[in-house]
Amino acid sequence: MARRIDEECFFAPPESFSQGNLTLRGPEAKHIAVVLRRRPGDIISVLDGCGARYSVELTECTSDAIRGHIREKEESLPRTPELWLAAGIIRANRMDLLVEKCTELGAHAIVPVFTKRSLSSKGVSDSRLARWQRISVGAMTQTARLFLPKVWSPVSLEELVGMAGGDATLLLAHPSGKSMHSLRENDLSRARVVTCVGPEGDFTPVELEFLIKHDAIPVSLGETTLRAETAAMAVLDRLNFLLERPRLSGAKSCGRLG
Repeated sequence: MARRIDEECFFAPPESFSQGNLTLRGPEAKHIAVVLRRRPGDIISVLDGCGARYSVELTECTSDAIRGHIREKEESLPRTPELWLAAGIIRANRMDLLVEKCTELGAHAIVPVFTKRSLSSKGVSDSRLARWQRISVGAMTQTARLFLPKVWSPVSLEELVGMAGGDATLLLAHPSGKSMHSLRENDLSRARVVTCVGPEGDFTPVELEFLIKHDAIPVSLGETTLRAETAAMAVLDRLNFLLERPRLSGAKSCGRLG
């Protein structure tokens, strides 16, 4: 008889699922079998990072692979608009924190950006990108979020604007901006909302001018000067609130969201 141990979530990419079964190899499989000592008959919850959550009854558990039968599958559509967080590259440990917390807060994409005041202007190593993706996976399973954000390789501001596309709202976190509560419904009704957060020392005047020229809306997070990673968390939290409020109120909002 199958037995359920707990509701801890694990991650397996979509290609791990086939014909009603799960086959998972690598570090996650070893963690499940060796560290957590899951055994055949146990039921685990597995996320594919693309909107599906599976209830899987394990049939085989070794350090090389785990296998199991899918008992149940729940699917969810991605929320719109997509929330992208574009951040000037900061110190390694603080960038790690930014990736973790932005994943927890539901970012669809995390885009490191080269800026004049970035600590890195020569690129980011493959190992660092892989670390950010591992951190993102851990944050997704910790919070049971169904969608794994894409952590992009670093880009320039010019590349960021091109990636965002025409059906996007660009926001610029800056003390000179207006309150986020003054954003209009139309600002949050496009395909994606891309928020730009500067590095230590913020964007330069030239970079600010460039973003505003490309229709970025400056938004203020209050009078307090926040670290870059804190600003990233704060802006995502406020966007989540603004997007949730019409649903929670049970009525469609009109005009300004505030």
